[in-house]
Amino acid sequence: MELVQNVEKTIKEKHLFEAGEKIIVALSGGPDSMAMLHILHTLSSKWNFKLIAVHINHQFRGIEADQEEMLVHQWCNDLQVPCEIGKIDVPAYIEQTGKNAQAAAREKRYEFLFQIAEQYGSRKITLAHHADDQAETILMRLIRGTGPEGLTGISMRRMENKMQLIRPLLRIYKSEILTYCHQNHLKFTQDSSNQQKKYFRNEIRLDVIPYLKQYNQKLEKSLNRLSEMMTEEQSYLEQETNRYFKEIIKKNNNGFYFSRKTFISLHIALQRRLIKLILSYLCSDPYSFEYKIIEMCRVAIEQNSTSTMHLDVSEQIFFIREYDQVGFSNQKMNQDLSFSYKIEENTKQLEVFEANVLFEFAEQLVSKVDLDILIKGRLNSEVIFDMNQLFFPLSIRNRKLGDRMQIKGLNGTKKVKDIFIDEKIPPSKREKIPLLVDAKQQVLWIPGIRVSSHAEMEEKTSRILHIQYKNSIL
Repeated sequence: MELVQNVEKTIKEKHLFEAGEKIIVALSGGPDSMAMLHILHTLSSKWNFKLIAVHINHQFRGIEADQEEMLVHQWCNDLQVPCEIGKIDVPAYIEQTGKNAQAAAREKRYEFLFQIAEQYGSRKITLAHHADDQAETILMRLIRGTGPEGLTGISMRRMENKMQLIRPLLRIYKSEILTYCHQNHLKFTQDSSNQQKKYFRNEIRLDVIPYLKQYNQKLEKSLNRLSEMMTEEQSYLEQETNRYFKEIIKKNNNGFYFSRKTFISLHIALQRRLIKLILSYLCSDPYSFEYKIIEMCRVAIEQNSTSTMHLDVSEQIFFIREYDQVGFSNQKMNQDLSFSYKIEENTKQLEVFEANVLFEFAEQLVSKVDLDILIKGRLNSEVIFDMNQLFFPLSIRNRKLGDRMQIKGLNGTKKVKDIFIDEKIPPSKREKIPLLVDAKQQVLWIPGIRVSSHAEMEEKTSRILHIQYKNSIL
């Protein structure tokens, strides 16, 4: 009963089950799952578990699979545990979809398990992965290449399709399971495909691990210990990543954005994890982003050689860096925006929807005293021109190639493009910024940024045009 006690200890420590729960038990017929059902059945007298066994015949192995199905059905009858059998023609599904055998079998197997769980009103499915499976998984990932997250291995509990997948035997070794089966006279089958070296996992189990054990007889335990340590460290780093995500990452309609200065002050490990977390929100399959993609984005944020940058992370995700603001979006920046509105002398108000700006115009007569007050008290959100020096109709439009502005105090003119760069206006906002131009297409005003020297108020000015704006995009 020592193995039963060890499993119960894990259940309590990790809070895997509650008393009286309905539990779906994936039952293959092999020693691992047959032992798992027996252990949970033994504990059910104390925990009042309601067990439902589920067996899937993938129809890969002909008579062998049918015999396995019969054994499972008889075993469940002996224990008086309900047993649901699924016969799935996986070979036909492979031919239809072109998927590899292991991926196709897993997809159809889980589909049936979820279906039965829903039918019985259960939210927990137990799987019989054990400590040797864990060691194989860690080694496989090391050989193929993995990061710290991959070294956590198989999780004892995780959510998939709103179901909890639970592995109560993950700390138990295969040798312990086989001993338990023999002690309790449990019948089981051996899947012949487990000896086929065409599967990478089988090669690891049959060849690689025995070879490496020449150098470390406790290799499996070492790999499991690594998994335990990395799981705890991963948990801590996830907490820290989520904390910083809430603190520094902002959300808008198209994606997420944050301050570059704040981001680069974080440890490099948190930088990578934050990028990966953002991608997970923008993409249904975040695992499709390899290390090199995440690192490309991180370096693009960190480097000082440029202040603005746009990258296509994938077909659906776009990276934007504009001075201190960095963003990941599902929408590519619109470079083709164009708008233009005419302003006559009697125009009182104009709303520029593209820029989310409301302009108000007021023509008035002024005295010299009024001029002094207006000049000194003018706000950044307003401008005043000498009405008699303006060439109507005026226009409010976005910038055009070659736009230049004559700025007071400067000889000659300056490109509007260079003004935007000097003011560190993000490229994604430049097309939305409204410009006030006259009938000669001279740029008079870039609201909130620059005023030209055209139509300036003078001592002889008697009539002015007072313009104000609200709700700037800047």
